[in-house]
Amino acid sequence: MQARKDTFIGLEWLRFFLGIYLVMYHTLPFYEGYEALDGLVEFNELGFFATSCFFALSGFLLAHVYLDGDRLREPPLSILAKRFANLYPIHLFALACSIGVILVTGLVDSNTDLHLVYRADDLLKRTAPEQLPYRMDDVEMAVNAVLQLGLLHAWNPVFLAYNGPLWSISALFFFYAVFPWFAPRLAKSPHKVQLLLAIWLACLIPPLIVVMSGDYSSTALGFLHHFPLFRLPVFLGGILAYLLFRQYRLGGSGLRGPIKLLTVVAIGIGISIAAELNWHGGHHWYVLLHNGLMMPMVLATVGLCAMVAAPASETHRRWARRLGGASLPLFALHTPVFIVFRRLEMLAHIDYRLCMTDAAACVAQAKAAPLSLAFYPLLLLVTVAFCVIFQEQFVSRLRQWLLSGPLRRAVQPPAKRLPDYANAV
Repeated sequence: MQARKDTFIGLEWLRFFLGIYLVMYHTLPFYEGYEALDGLVEFNELGFFATSCFFALSGFLLAHVYLDGDRLREPPLSILAKRFANLYPIHLFALACSIGVILVTGLVDSNTDLHLVYRADDLLKRTAPEQLPYRMDDVEMAVNAVLQLGLLHAWNPVFLAYNGPLWSISALFFFYAVFPWFAPRLAKSPHKVQLLLAIWLACLIPPLIVVMSGDYSSTALGFLHHFPLFRLPVFLGGILAYLLFRQYRLGGSGLRGPIKLLTVVAIGIGISIAAELNWHGGHHWYVLLHNGLMMPMVLATVGLCAMVAAPASETHRRWARRLGGASLPLFALHTPVFIVFRRLEMLAHIDYRLCMTDAAACVAQAKAAPLSLAFYPLLLLVTVAFCVIFQEQFVSRLRQWLLSGPLRRAVQPPAKRLPDYANAV
């Protein structure tokens, strides 16, 4: 197999649609009548599947880029420097945008300030949303600032500050840091299928402990959902999925014709069942599905998308790369974009005469106005356009500056030509 010829256009589209899925997961519940959208709400509430897929996809693509047989193409420090140059500009800009939006919003809304964050417990959104807000004291705020700037905030299981989805950037950076140690060892193992099964079982142990103990507290769920060590098995599963993909492709075998179609159908049925259990089942289903139970479907989805043949159209390939490249910005920036979009929509409901006499009542009236789903396609379009431009005009340029400037001593050229995605994962 010529690695450089693997364009993996299917994975580009997968990255893009995972980003859209996460945007919908975090924004659609704010719209009036959301829970009445039968079918869509069950699928949307399974949005954590997108994060798991992205972690597995990252392991898959990093193995494709940096593994040459069972050896690394570059020194570990060089790999980490390149990943840092790709992640940190996105994280820092998204963090700055979120803090800026909070400060501006706080000028007209006394309930909004930098001390107010949210518990790392997605289950509370369904059971007790009034318990989600968490107010940091000054010490917690200082510690959080250090964690945020150091890309360590995913290690805090108590709360998510300023821009909740940024925890996934922190977790990704940890995965990138341990990749050079794990990847060659996994590649050398002659028992990859057994290893994959063991990793899946390891992923299921923490949620099983929570279910058996009945401890569905915010701290327990915060550890399960965001603690990098508990999400690491999905990333390692992605590495093994690539190694098996490469092994079977080199051997000339793989899924074809009816078997591939049946696999797609099986994944669709599995996701449908999972969506139903997650939304209508007990808390134990939510915990198990969120952490580990869906790993086979996650890895199968990544593997099947990797099998999609590259189209002949260069236009198709170019747009796939552009939209796929915007996936990380979609993860990181959709929250501040949505807040700004939401505030702009609220302006249409402001009684300006009331604002002249009672500003507090004016703001309360605007906040109480329901958001219209008619504008939702526009929100998605604006978010995608902004993230594509941001990735191409800001992240790519800053990445090149970092690698040719402050990080140049850490970066070493690969021993062989790097395959596709060297700048994308």
